[in-house]
Amino acid sequence: MLDAGHSGTSGRWLFDAACQAVLESTALNAARLACSALAAATLACSPVLAQAPADQARRAGPSITLELNKLETAAGGCRAYFVVENRTSEGVKELRLDTFIFDAGGQITRRIGLTFPDIRPDRTKVVPFDLNGAACPEIGRVLVNDVLACTAASGAPVGNCGDLLTVTSRAGTKFEY
Repeated sequence: MLDAGHSGTSGRWLFDAACQAVLESTALNAARLACSALAAATLACSPVLAQAPADQARRAGPSITLELNKLETAAGGCRAYFVVENRTSEGVKELRLDTFIFDAGGQITRRIGLTFPDIRPDRTKVVPFDLNGAACPEIGRVLVNDVLACTAASGAPVGNCGDLLTVTSRAGTKFEY
């Protein structure tokens, strides 16, 4: 073992060389360990990574997005504002949904039909609904149970309308499909 305080140049050089070798081997081992961990993580995540482009393509494809944007107290109850985005190449003459409202405890409080008329292609539209007798703070969740009707502007039914529909919420209330 060399004394770090040794004044001889050859001793100092040997000490520096030994320290450098230890640092390099430690750095090399750390790099190897990091690469091994990265490789393992990549293999473990590969199904997820492979799925990501498919999810992005699906989102980028045709869709009808329905957002529960806002709930506000109105005369006689609660007013719900929905933002509808038609990201398809054809207009939707009518979209009718079977919808259930739940309280904060998870109990169904009412069933309502929501109708969204004249949703033009590649457009966004706001549609308000008055929920008479409902108190906004008591609404815990809104569930789209089913698509009752989805008619194209041509009058023909849109066959895959349920597959095109996605829901989101900005209202602080759960909105699900």
